[in-house]
Amino acid sequence: VKEELASPITVMSEIEYYYHNPVYPLERTQAEFDRLYRLLFPSGRVYECYSWSDDWSGLFDMGREWFGTGCWSVYDTTSGVFTLFYVTDSD
Repeated sequence: VKEELASPITVMSEIEYYYHNPVYPLERTQAEFDRLYRLLFPSGRVYECYSWSDDWSGLFDMGREWFGTGCWSVYDTTSGVFTLFYVTDSD
């Protein structure tokens, strides 16, 4: 099961929660997150973005029971680069 998303901004807004709220606290700044976004997804390019179900792997099982999961892909049609993000948040 997949859902098409509007842009990498949509993907990163989902990931941002996990970035700033890890199970074990780490100091991370918004500036670092913004720099990561600009590095991964340069402006002026065309992207295909999807949110995927997490039922394809047991890797996500603990996260579904604890703090959450997510799986997203972004394909840069300009450069041919495919980026996959998957999150499973457990203790």
